[in-house]
Amino acid sequence: TETDLIPSEVPAVIIRTVEGAFPGRSLSRTLLINESGKEQIYRLFLKKGRQISTVDLNTQGVILINTI
Repeated sequence: TETDLIPSEVPAVIIRTVEGAFPGRSLSRTLLINESGKEQIYRLFLKKGRQISTVDLNTQGVILINTI
């Protein structure tokens, strides 16, 4: 399942990782993804100018996949 989150619902460790790894990008959307038998994933959509990229992180703030 995918759940939309508002910025205040995103854990601080996730925000810190993204701010450090992708400076100058703003958060445009966040999903919390739960799949049976798999760890929770935070999928963040980051905007810089007109470009929107995605990054997936685990609950500890480790980047798993990014399209930046």
